[in-house]
Amino acid sequence: MAITKLDILSGLEKLQICIAYSRMGKSSTTAIRGNKFNRIRAGLRRFFRLREDISGVREWNHLPFEAKTYLDRIADLVGAPVRLVSVGPERTQVVEKR
Repeated sequence: MAITKLDILSGLEKLQICIAYSRMGKSSTTAIRGNKFNRIRAGLRRFFRLREDISGVREWNHLPFEAKTYLDRIADLVGAPVRLVSVGPERTQVVEKR
């Protein structure tokens, strides 16, 4: 799996992933259908925010711990390993996990 734009998460106050939804007391790990979105609540998992600029990183081992933890959780939720991560707008700003 490829993750793009990881660099734009640097400096955000909150870094979260939606891991579930609930509506009227029922929980689901897939999106809940319906037209009453105001009654749907997202179950969010909070992560440590990325404090440093990662646009210069080119090796997986040089990514901050917080970034690797975030990417590992996405891989667990999706069920596919993260192989490529873009850390900037240029083609050369890619980190490959080997």
